[in-house]
Amino acid sequence: MSSTAIWALGILICLAVVVAVPWTNVTVKGTVICEGRRMKNVLVELYDRDFFSYNDKLAEMLTAKDGNFLVSGGEYERGIEPFLLLHHNCLAPKNCSKVVRYHVPQEYVHSTYEMSFIPLDLYQDDEKTICRRRKEDGTQGGYDYFVAL
Repeated sequence: MSSTAIWALGILICLAVVVAVPWTNVTVKGTVICEGRRMKNVLVELYDRDFFSYNDKLAEMLTAKDGNFLVSGGEYERGIEPFLLLHHNCLAPKNCSKVVRYHVPQEYVHSTYEMSFIPLDLYQDDEKTICRRRKEDGTQGGYDYFVAL
């Protein structure tokens, strides 16, 4: 078989895979609040959970001045398991921030999941506090990051 035929066969196989695997997407909408006040500049990351590889980041954004966000993303994959990570400093100790994970129900894939108000001041089971401290080895301007217990 000539190299041109092998190349053409490879292209056909790639096209067949692209056609066979549909575009799967999700949109999530909400407003983040802390102690009754809307929070701006909260990092919102939309991911697809993968079992055998790293999770796929589908999209990210910062919340607006009024705490609102509308994040949308997708990928060519047969079914996704979407979740959100919210990075914030609501009631976080000094030099720390919090990361909380929210599952997006499967029935909202290919549509919009309306989370409404998300109170970041209430403890969540999937919440972690990440803190930083100066490195003790004296390296220039370096920090260590650790998960607070």
